[in-house]
Amino acid sequence: TQTRGAWVSFGAGMFFFLLLSGRRRGAWKFALGSIVVIGIFVILFKDVIVERFSQGTDTLVYRMHLIRSAFQMIQTHPFFGVGTNAYALVMKDYVPFFLTQERWIVHNRYLLVWAETGIIGIVFFLLFLGTTFRSLWFSTKSDDNFVSMFAWGTFIGLLIFSMQMMVESLDGRISDAHVWLIAGLAVGMKQWVLEHNVGGKESAVGEIK
Repeated sequence: TQTRGAWVSFGAGMFFFLLLSGRRRGAWKFALGSIVVIGIFVILFKDVIVERFSQGTDTLVYRMHLIRSAFQMIQTHPFFGVGTNAYALVMKDYVPFFLTQERWIVHNRYLLVWAETGIIGIVFFLLFLGTTFRSLWFSTKSDDNFVSMFAWGTFIGLLIFSMQMMVESLDGRISDAHVWLIAGLAVGMKQWVLEHNVGGKESAVGEIK
């Protein structure tokens, strides 16, 4: 993607997943294979990687201006925001002229949601993410090894996606589809655990209580 935030988030996710898998049989083979594959990609695209990480401080300055403008929007429209998908239309009133010419928006999904939908929108957005995390965490307790590991992988995937949303707007249709796909998997796995697992049923009783 040539996105530094995506690279860092992916590396963090792989670290968490390999750390989690380290206690399972044959995990070292998976870890070695992953390291080899990642190493090949690093070698093939080393010029692009070096170029992206060696860029100057201009990008950081731009992003700080955009973050400041997002907070100004939030202060002006605290409860209901500026309107869904209206951020780019009103940003010219809050950011320096040269940034409007770049057609950038704030590189933070949480601030973007907050500015567009207000305090009500950001609260429900965080509740949505929290509920999805909770469902995935519940599914990691499954007696079925495949379901448990799949839930862990999905949990970590959503975790690093949530991390990346702190440095990227990720407001495209594909990014939104990823979040909804993970949420659907979370609901499906939790329901499966509730219906098929003895341990899951016992945990579900406690959760309901």
